[in-house]
Amino acid sequence: MSSQMTAQVNSSRAVKVNLGCGPSGIDGWINYDWGILPLLSKLPVLQKVVFGAKLIPSFYFLKWPKLRLVNIKHKLPLKDNSVDYIYFSHVLEHFEPWEALSVLKECKRVMKRGGVLRIVTPDIRKMVNIYLNSGGNTRAAKILCNMWWGFDKDKQPANFLGKISRSFTREHLWNYDEEEMEALIRSAGFEHLTWVSIGTGEVPDIDKLDSLSMENTSLYVEVKKI
Repeated sequence: MSSQMTAQVNSSRAVKVNLGCGPSGIDGWINYDWGILPLLSKLPVLQKVVFGAKLIPSFYFLKWPKLRLVNIKHKLPLKDNSVDYIYFSHVLEHFEPWEALSVLKECKRVMKRGGVLRIVTPDIRKMVNIYLNSGGNTRAAKILCNMWWGFDKDKQPANFLGKISRSFTREHLWNYDEEEMEALIRSAGFEHLTWVSIGTGEVPDIDKLDSLSMENTSLYVEVKKI
């Protein structure tokens, strides 16, 4: 059997967990998410009522994967040393720094030795570079602020329903560059990390999981438990 086929077999048998999967979770992974949108994905009738009343913007009306409702800020419902791969994309920035540290410590607890964790977050350096290279008359500060907080923060809710809709928005609570991310990773007790790029790394299925639309503003790192 070739090494490529062996890797595919090993991947199919591996325990793979997608934390804060959102609508991008895929089959073959244990998908965890938490919040009103993941909950509504399990209640299609209520989902139609909520979106029909425009309580949540229509662009959130997406097809969601099979997932488990798990608040990853708490203890993960997984055994010690039981997981081969963990993936989470654009999740950590929605947590306070101490919450993000707790999540990474839980990842370390559940990962097998040799297991790999892939983290994707907004990249401060890339966002600032976009700001610095925006040119004149583009309202670069507006672009930067909306990237920084993760939504169109400058738009005032037009009515009561707009205010309700705004309450569902999860804004960014902390952002990272390579130095800040490495400090977080090492504080969680990991010793081995590798800076990677979109679509490259040891974690399987990243061609399906990494979002091309976020490449220009994202930081990519893989962490191995040794």
